[in-house]
Amino acid sequence: MIHERDSVNGFILCKARFKISNPADKKTPVTDAGNVMYSLKLQFKEGRYRYELTEINWKQQSYFASERWMDKTSSSYQPNFESYLQQTQTEVNRILSSLEKAMTTAPSAKTDDW
Repeated sequence: MIHERDSVNGFILCKARFKISNPADKKTPVTDAGNVMYSLKLQFKEGRYRYELTEINWKQQSYFASERWMDKTSSSYQPNFESYLQQTQTEVNRILSSLEKAMTTAPSAKTDDW
């Protein structure tokens, strides 16, 4: 979802989310683990663009930065965090690949022909 847009200064700020799952085990099937929220800032100049994907966090009652999934020494660490990191990396790669493809594909000519 577009959160801010500034055509004069050439930037768009998007706030979005995707779902992650708890991995299946011998006793339970795959279950919903919630949403990962993120911000994507796009900046444009003539013939160029850049992006920043930031604020990756697990939607909880309070902010839960995804970096906390990597701290295996924390008392709040859970074995599922490794799966959450893998799912997040896969989704981020898909988002950025899609963005790069869209930015390098020439727009199709629009016609008013129905």
